[in-house]
Amino acid sequence: NDSSRFDDDMPEPQIEVTPIDAQSVDVEITIRFFENVDLVPEDNGPIFYRGQHYAVSTVPIDEPNQVAVGDNKELPTDAPYSREN
Repeated sequence: NDSSRFDDDMPEPQIEVTPIDAQSVDVEITIRFFENVDLVPEDNGPIFYRGQHYAVSTVPIDEPNQVAVGDNKELPTDAPYSREN
């Protein structure tokens, strides 16, 4: 779900698997990304550019609240993980 990763010259996600015991592992996935920053004119903004003051506008952040490893919900590793807000 990241079709512009190659065009934006972003690195591939990194996956680190650390054994915990004979039955389980800890999986850490690191995904680098970037978001555009929008500047809006503001009289007392902290950014001075080309003779005008600007501020960084509020940027909406899409934060996932559910993930799953696979598609077999009968397996404990495939059960969705939901984060409470």
